[in-house]
Amino acid sequence: MQPTIIFDHVSKKFSRTYVSDSLRDTLTAPFKKLFGRNGESDKENKEFWALEDVSFEVKPGEVLGIIGSNGSGKTTTLKLLSRILRPDGGRIMVNGRIGALI
Repeated sequence: MQPTIIFDHVSKKFSRTYVSDSLRDTLTAPFKKLFGRNGESDKENKEFWALEDVSFEVKPGEVLGIIGSNGSGKTTTLKLLSRILRPDGGRIMVNGRIGALI
């Protein structure tokens, strides 16, 4: 029987910009720029993998439950399945329709 959903080695990366308001960071920012450490000293771009190399299949009649702690990629997985987001790696194949409850 053909799988209804194939989630094959899927990865998704996000970037988050962190702005520091501490007095220490404000005072050291000119020196960091002067010496070439972290060109934008008050802004730091952090990349993180919400999902990295995740694979699973769902066959007709099967039910899939996604559980995990905060930040573990549950919503990202559902958004990828619903085609709200695009994966940065891997492939997602869906045979049929998906109704997302996000």
